Amino acid sequence: MKRGLIGLVTLFFLAAPSFAAREGLSEGMDAPNFVGEMLDGKYYSLARDGRGPKVLNFFWVKCVPCKKELPELAELEKKHPGVKFISVHTETTPEKEVKAFLASLAGHPRIVVMSTRKVMESYRFNQLPHTVILDADNRVRFVISGYTDENMRKVESAIRGIE
Repeated sequence: MKRGLIGLVTLFFLAAPSFAAREGLSEGMDAPNFVGEMLDGKYYSLARDGRGPKVLNFFWVKCVPCKKELPELAELEKKHPGVKFISVHTETTPEKEVKAFLASLAGHPRIVVMSTRKVMESYRFNQLPHTVILDADNRVRFVISGYTDENMRKVESAIRGIE
């Protein structure tokens, strides 16, 4: 019994790094494609979006920190016109509720994509807001979860690094 337990524990520790590698995206990885409908009714696909640096921000209307972050991202979008900002709603929510939420804010990035929780699974995160910065080839250059003033400074610094 003791020997079997030791073997099981050893197997767990040997396997643990591979589980950890599946958590989140890492710098240099290709960004997973996602699709959805934009608020203007047009179809959006990251894979078909073309070249150019991008800031992907994942949010939900019930996320309190998202209410603070989205207007700040709108300001960064104005400061960095060569970078495309894409906000992705991560839950199945009626479009009118998302529009009302966005209208209640001081601002938000121009491109808003309606998606589902599956995008969270493909991008492997579980905290909102979540921001991923991509280079011109849709490779991950920066990833951060949660909203703080320090996180926003890090996001802006990372944006300057991809322009």
